Amino acid sequence: ADPFVVSIEISPSKNVIPISVIYAETEQPVSGGTFEIIAAEDIRTADDTVRFTADQVADTVTIDEEGYGESQELYLGQYIISQETIPQYYASLEATAETTVEKKDGGTPDTIQFACEKTKISLTLSDEFYTNRKLEGAAFTLTCDGYPELTQEAETDANGELVFTNLEKNRTYKLQQVSAPEGYRFDDSAVELTVSEDGRIDGNVEQALELTNYIPRISIDVTDRIFGKPVSDLSASLYDSNDELLQTWTTSGSEKTFENLSEGGYYVLLNGEEDRKYEFDFSEDEVLNELTITIWTMENIIVLIVGGAAVLGVVTVAIVILRKSIRKGKKS
Repeated sequence: ADPFVVSIEISPSKNVIPISVIYAETEQPVSGGTFEIIAAEDIRTADDTVRFTADQVADTVTIDEEGYGESQELYLGQYIISQETIPQYYASLEATAETTVEKKDGGTPDTIQFACEKTKISLTLSDEFYTNRKLEGAAFTLTCDGYPELTQEAETDANGELVFTNLEKNRTYKLQQVSAPEGYRFDDSAVELTVSEDGRIDGNVEQALELTNYIPRISIDVTDRIFGKPVSDLSASLYDSNDELLQTWTTSGSEKTFENLSEGGYYVLLNGEEDRKYEFDFSEDEVLNELTITIWTMENIIVLIVGGAAVLGVVTVAIVILRKSIRKGKKS
């Protein structure tokens, strides 16, 4: 007489959130680190039961050696994925991702992919005077006091560049140049750079430095005395303090530059006139020593003659006017 009762147990729908992490530069998988799955809203099931409140952590996902992690099965709804711990040598992800957990349809849910970047110290080394000239073969060391195992060494490439990676968090490093290309001088003082807990240096994933080395140079310029214009087609010779001829050249209207002279006194002769020496002292501590030689040119002489004639004419006219005035005064 009683009905036959069939009892079927049901449970709320659930699904997983797959996560992958790659290195932005190479797109290779990155292992390590964890992500929190946070409810973006109150997560309710069909029976109106609140399973997670907004901002509640629903799960924590650990990324494996293949750069992959998967959440446990979660109730349907909106979730935010936020990085909790950072893989070694990488900087934190500033962005989060939002996703919807939907009812299973027999397929695999879309994977949420994050691209992370390594903490970097990069530098470009240039000639201090010719800034477009990049310097290859300069050696640098990166050290961390108390941690000799963290020491790194590298040389600048053909573009004058080098990069240090694999930097540990919460460490202060010292970057120091230890050698330069032949003939160049450099500052061997150390630059301190601190990698913070989030894998950043001064808030940046990459700390880029623009450094320079220099060759001691002397720039010799010959100009005319009145207008200061460059003078061409003069024979010029450079001698050291021992009267030894170093080089002879013909002025071309532009500066003549010499590199890597020894520190000391020098002089220049123009057109072989030994009675007129243009002397200067060369310093190895200066990036650019400068010598400007001013001379009288034919153009200058013509200007002086014309100017003198004009002045003489004015004076002559003034004298004539004055004489006439005097004569008139006597008559009156």
